[in-house]
Amino acid sequence: MGIKGYIIRWHIPDTVRDKLAQTVQAGLKHYKLNTQIKTKQEHKRMKPCPCCSTLPYSQCCEPIIRGTVSATTAEQVMRSRYTAYAQGEIGYLKETTHPDGMADFDEQATRSWSENSLWKGLEILTTEAGGPEDTQGSVEFIARFTQKDVEHKHHELAIFKRENDRWLFLDGNPVKPKPMKNSAPKIGRNDPCPCNSGKKYKKCCGK
Repeated sequence: MGIKGYIIRWHIPDTVRDKLAQTVQAGLKHYKLNTQIKTKQEHKRMKPCPCCSTLPYSQCCEPIIRGTVSATTAEQVMRSRYTAYAQGEIGYLKETTHPDGMADFDEQATRSWSENSLWKGLEILTTEAGGPEDTQGSVEFIARFTQKDVEHKHHELAIFKRENDRWLFLDGNPVKPKPMKNSAPKIGRNDPCPCNSGKKYKKCCGK
């Protein structure tokens, strides 16, 4: 005496089967997209910081921009603001602008400058005050960028003010190039003309 085995076959309608296949494919696509996004974000975080500090982005300007740590100096805010331009973090640029300087903040123009530029590097030239115990400080810097394959150099003296334990950008003034000094010795009027004409300078090129 034995028990007869039965094989039960379930029939899945085509519409249900197609729906299940679509759901699986959508899930795989979503997983792949999330993996790619996480990989790009991790790669971005481990790249050198755009502010040229030699530290990775994740250990330099990112925590300041994300608000997980506070900038303790005016220079740190300057570096993080440059990085914000390079990364398109327009909200951070607005947040770190002092209320007294907000009238000069043009969000649309700032976004356009950020997105239409290829940011090449930041050079800090000088800093004055702007430390943890100061209430005001300045940072002279040069920001290099290209637009439409044309290289540009933005040289500015930025003024920062600390309020409620937070450093904010107050104002910025362009720094004009220093005039070139002529290191060549001055030619007297009775000296031989440097053009080698054999004449005195006053009788030749010095007329």
